[in-house]
Amino acid sequence: MNNDGSSDDKKLLKSKIRTKENGKQTLALAEREIQRIVTNLDISDSVSQVAKAIYRRSLDCKFVENRSIGIVASASVYAACKVEKKSVTIEKITELTVDIDPPRAKKKTIINRAYSEMSSQLELLTGPIEPEKHVPNLINKLDLSDEVKNKSLEMCDRIEPEIKSGRSPIALAAAAVYLNSLLCNEKRNQKQVSDAANVSEKTIRVRYQELYEETLDIDV
Repeated sequence: MNNDGSSDDKKLLKSKIRTKENGKQTLALAEREIQRIVTNLDISDSVSQVAKAIYRRSLDCKFVENRSIGIVASASVYAACKVEKKSVTIEKITELTVDIDPPRAKKKTIINRAYSEMSSQLELLTGPIEPEKHVPNLINKLDLSDEVKNKSLEMCDRIEPEIKSGRSPIALAAAAVYLNSLLCNEKRNQKQVSDAANVSEKTIRVRYQELYEETLDIDV
C-alpha cells in the first residue's frame, strides 16, 4: 500500500463496521491503514503496534459499530499517540484520514468522538501531554536554535498548573517558542508559529500574553 492507499482500499475504508465479525473480516485492511498513517506521521513503530491492539480491542465493543473502518483506524492511532506520549495533533490525524462525506471540520469531530469513547470504554491511559513535549517538534519545524529550545522548555516547566488547566498544551508550547524566538533574536512571526502548531494566531497571542506575564513577571 502506498502512502495514499489504493482506490480499492479507500472504498473499503469508508465502509461501516456492522458487527464484530464484519470488523474482524477487514482487520488486515485496518492494520494496513494504521501503518500508513503512522508512517506518514514519521513516529516510532511502537505507536503502530499500540494502535493495532487498540483497534482489535475496540472490535469487541459495540461503540465502533456503524463507524467507518477508516475513522476507527484513525481514532486508534490518535489514542495510541496519547498512550505513547507522542505530540501529534488531531488536526494532523484528520489530514491523513481517508476522505469521507463530511467536510474536514466535521471529520475531525467524528474522529475525536470515536477517540473519546474508545478511551473511556477501554480505560486507556491517555493523560494530557505536557506542553514541553511539543517544543522539540515546533523547534524543528521553525528551524530554531537549541538556545530557543532550551529556554522554551524551561519556560514550559515554570508554567503554573492553573495556567495549564483548560488550555491546549500545544498552544502553550507554541506561545513559549514564539516568545523565546523574540527574546533570542531569532524572530518567527505569529503566522509561522501558527502554521507549525496548527493553532490560530489569535490563540497564540492570548497564550503569549499569559506566558509573558506569568513566567517573566512583567506586565505587557
